[in-house]
Amino acid sequence: MAFEVVDPAATAARQAEAVNKTPAIFLRNSSITNATIIKLETAFAEAHSNFMASLEETYHQPGLRGQTNLPVEFEYFVTAFNVRNKKFPIATQLAREWAAGQTGQDIYTNLLNQFLRFMANPVRADRTPKGFELGASVRLVPVHSSHDPITLEKAEQMGELVPVSSVSTITRLRTLYRREFSAEDQLVARTLSLLMHPDCELEPSLTRQAYDRATSSILVTAHYAAGDVVVQRGEVINAKIHAALAKLNELVMAEPNARPGQPSGSVGKVASAVQAPVVGPSWERNLALVAVASSGLTLGAIVCWRWLARRKKNAMNLAPAEVLAVNSPGKLPVELAPQLAEALKSAVVQELAAQRRELLQTQQNAAAEVFRLMQRLNDLQVPSQERLGAYENRILELEKELAARTEENRELLKLKIEMLRQQLETERAGNRVNFN
Repeated sequence: MAFEVVDPAATAARQAEAVNKTPAIFLRNSSITNATIIKLETAFAEAHSNFMASLEETYHQPGLRGQTNLPVEFEYFVTAFNVRNKKFPIATQLAREWAAGQTGQDIYTNLLNQFLRFMANPVRADRTPKGFELGASVRLVPVHSSHDPITLEKAEQMGELVPVSSVSTITRLRTLYRREFSAEDQLVARTLSLLMHPDCELEPSLTRQAYDRATSSILVTAHYAAGDVVVQRGEVINAKIHAALAKLNELVMAEPNARPGQPSGSVGKVASAVQAPVVGPSWERNLALVAVASSGLTLGAIVCWRWLARRKKNAMNLAPAEVLAVNSPGKLPVELAPQLAEALKSAVVQELAAQRRELLQTQQNAAAEVFRLMQRLNDLQVPSQERLGAYENRILELEKELAARTEENRELLKLKIEMLRQQLETERAGNRVNFN
């Protein structure tokens, strides 16, 4: 039958592509720059006050006015002051102006303009929050406070789309800023750069809404026509194949001729065999499916053997008269021949159907037994050698039970033993490959 099923991997890939094309929403807070300028002014004023007090304490005078040549030890004094005043160290030129009684306003103005020039660019944190990936562009929304209420529609109206490369990270901005200073002023540059902070912050709620809107209508489906192969023997069961098998199970169970709890048709047999939770890329979780699939040839041989055995047994149990009647159809009335042929045909069909159901149930019981053993070994994370020993011990136990069981139970035990031996060979082959 034909059907369609959602392809999870293709859908996720398309959705990830759509998310990457959706601009993340950043709130740009203008108050951060203003607060940073206030900190800079305060730090400059405190440094001036502390410097003059330290100068007076060292040289016992308010300043060094009128001295064209400052003492040689003045540079050592400036270095010692910067060690103590780590909050805002000063450059040598600024120290000379302060010592001479000047305010150093020109130097401060140059520092401020240089600082504002770098802070004029949007700045974001170095790392993006987990679960968010930045694409080629972002949307900057100007706000005056991080607590300003804003909706997705309002953000798209007010926001500006800019390339993500134009929004510098804070570490890169500080590095570029320090390059503007000479080698002897790097201590000052480093201190001033630490006053810089990101003014753009990703808004996770609005960005997530934009992502959801972009991906809500994306759904990739896979079409299977009647007769298409869903999965090959030995193929890993991925999410797409598992979804297809689950859908196929639903359709098979919904067939009018399907009995409750029993899939109909050869497709139903395959669908029933994969109901065990063997989905995933791990080879260990697909061992049950491999065991069930590899037992197909064994099951076919058992079907033929049982049918021939029963047919022979039934023939031996017939009375001599009945055998004669069957072997000598010419002696029957001609008008009874069609009815007898139809009756024999119906009996054979019913017998084959009953045997098929019985053998299918036997196979499923044996597969379930093997799968439960494998699952316990997987859950306990048993090493390879112990796993092989567990399979061999179970085979020995089943062989001991084989002699004391009825014919029906003997066939079930034989099938379990055969599946366990096949699984044992598979494990050994896998170990040889890993060893090589």
